[in-house]
Amino acid sequence: MPKKPKINKRLDNLFKDVQPEENVKGGAGKPQSGKEAEAASPPVAPKPAATSKPKATPVKSPTPKTGALDLAAQIRPETINETSLLGSTYATTFQLGEEEWATLRLVDENENRNFSTDEQLLIRQVTDQLSLALENARLFQETQRRAQELSIVNQVVTSVAGSLDLKSTLQSVADNLVSLLSSDNVGIALITPDKKQLTLIAEAFPTLEVSRSIGLLIPIEGNPATEEVIRTRRPVFMKDVEHNPLAAPVREVLMQRGINNLLILPLLSEQEVIGTIGVAFQDANRSISQTELRTLETIILQTSTAIQKINLFERMEASEQNLRTLFSAMEDVVLVINYEGRYEQIAPTNPSLLVRPSEELIGKTFHELLPQETADVFLEKVQEALSSQSKVQFEYELTLRGQQLWF
Repeated sequence: MPKKPKINKRLDNLFKDVQPEENVKGGAGKPQSGKEAEAASPPVAPKPAATSKPKATPVKSPTPKTGALDLAAQIRPETINETSLLGSTYATTFQLGEEEWATLRLVDENENRNFSTDEQLLIRQVTDQLSLALENARLFQETQRRAQELSIVNQVVTSVAGSLDLKSTLQSVADNLVSLLSSDNVGIALITPDKKQLTLIAEAFPTLEVSRSIGLLIPIEGNPATEEVIRTRRPVFMKDVEHNPLAAPVREVLMQRGINNLLILPLLSEQEVIGTIGVAFQDANRSISQTELRTLETIILQTSTAIQKINLFERMEASEQNLRTLFSAMEDVVLVINYEGRYEQIAPTNPSLLVRPSEELIGKTFHELLPQETADVFLEKVQEALSSQSKVQFEYELTLRGQQLWF
């Protein structure tokens, strides 16, 4: 009979294009040759090939850091049908992920085939390399997906940080969420001041379709999904909207759009819900992973911060406009003077009562513009008000355009 090729040569041929790796301390070492294996293994009484189970030499290894590399050292009978053990079938398991396993089966048409210890070791070496390759592929895909997510998050952060227009900011967020989640529709709505309705501010689709629903009012009362989001300040994911009771108020609209699953997220401002984000999917099997939820939390935080900033800016603008309106209705002279008696600001109230035009007063002191005695009194009163942090009231006389006026 021809001599069986040595196990080392068979492995070399099998992995000739693969770079060798260092053995893990305490793990399986170099495969033994047939004679070495026979010398190391205790004698076993021969059994009929049809009923024998292949024996595997246990290999101890340290606990791996990744579950995908936690390979089985021997056959797991619970994963194999009883019929697969008959004849010349050999099966072993290996991990695809942290909680995913696969079975590798080898079948020889020769029913008298009995897999030797060397052959079992070779199979385990193959499954080891296969599991490692699959793990590397999974990590590569995960890295690519994460890089894409971070890119979209950065786009959202940049867009919301550089804009003071609420509608354009929310529209940018909706557009990016459609791309990030591969969804069929994203809508962002804000709660009205009376807290009874939501107003749709932005809506996006995967196509260039323009929303015709902007400004739509959505009642909160009687809408259980929205009420749940506002009450708990947590996302709500509705599967099978056709039969889900939470989707009853909006079921007709969702069914017309072919939506099967809907995610509703809260927009928060200091722990108060100020609006919601709705993410719709036509794919009935679509779900939301924990990684996606963490990414959404980052986007929602940035969006909520942007809304607060824009609202504050709008309030400041309105307040400034009110002050300007108030000043324009006043007939008194309003000046801002520092401790040195220097004019810093002049309100546009009644320029006819100024000793000089406002552009000639800014940056000058009392003593540069007024008589010495009057300037001394003015400076004394200003410094008294600043030192005491209280109101100081006094009367004085000025000559303006040849007329004596009392203030």
